[in-house]
Amino acid sequence: MARFITSRQRTNWLEFSLWLLTFLVVYLLPFSTTTVGDGWGIFAPLAPATTAWTVRLAGLLVLAGLSVFAIYIGEYYLLIERVERPMLVLFLVALFTTTPSVGVLSAGALLAQLFILHLSFGTYQDTHQPRLSLFLGLLVGLLSLFSPAYLLLLPVIIWGQYHLRSIAWRPVVALFIGVLLPLWLIVPVLLLCGGDALRVGVAFTLRAFPLPMPQLGRSFEVVPLASYATVVAVFLIGSLLYRRRYYRESVKHRDLFSTMQVYPLLLFIAVPLVASEAAALFQLTLIPIAFLVARGMGMLPQRMALVLRSLLLLALLGQYLYTLGVFELLGRMR
Repeated sequence: MARFITSRQRTNWLEFSLWLLTFLVVYLLPFSTTTVGDGWGIFAPLAPATTAWTVRLAGLLVLAGLSVFAIYIGEYYLLIERVERPMLVLFLVALFTTTPSVGVLSAGALLAQLFILHLSFGTYQDTHQPRLSLFLGLLVGLLSLFSPAYLLLLPVIIWGQYHLRSIAWRPVVALFIGVLLPLWLIVPVLLLCGGDALRVGVAFTLRAFPLPMPQLGRSFEVVPLASYATVVAVFLIGSLLYRRRYYRESVKHRDLFSTMQVYPLLLFIAVPLVASEAAALFQLTLIPIAFLVARGMGMLPQRMALVLRSLLLLALLGQYLYTLGVFELLGRMR
């Protein structure tokens, strides 16, 4: 059994560097079968190859900042071990560079997600934190001013509080008050500016949020079906890997990782129903998935971990190249 101890594994820095370089090169290469974005990608997440160079470089800076924050949360709450940190960073890079890239709004949502995880973990088994719940609701409320799709974070937070044993009626009420607070503050201001300002504000919020059911299936025009299926498969494999470690963890760490699993479980169901906002919700599943894969893979023997890691990374890279039409282009060249 000693070979399954995480601390006995070594980080293969050559493998880490080669994979990291591969994903960064593919992310930055200018090949594209579609028209390069005209700036809309600065605000909304688009496929990396359809965005301008400046957007992609900015996305890398955002990803670096998110990785540092994620490692801090992992070390402070989840006790991520030394060998798991490079795997966490590698899968963060692999997931974010092969799916719709980070725009300004989605970057803010990802940062808010990390703050939500950080604050939620701090309330473990504490049912007397209505102020923190008010702040969590405020974060969701601010995001929902830009897109109502982010209101789906509410059931995620409440379900997470259940896993963290911190759910009570006062924090839940405070959470809903926090969600309504930005709307309560901004609507009077827009009314004072005139009816046109209010109509413009409502039109902006609902700009890409049509009724879900008539738009069923259009989400895969924004998030390619290959990307969606591959990331779901990576999540399922990561969850299965973590189950090997589940009963060796303390009760607290089981609850913390169960809270992280809530994000992919609920948001994967919602992605096909929200049409143009699919990419924004899809990105909120990536950080928890990277944590699950890194944690679960730490329990595997060295050789098995190497093989499985390579297969998962090849699948992510392959689906992105397939989405870009590279395989079709190579077939035509024969």
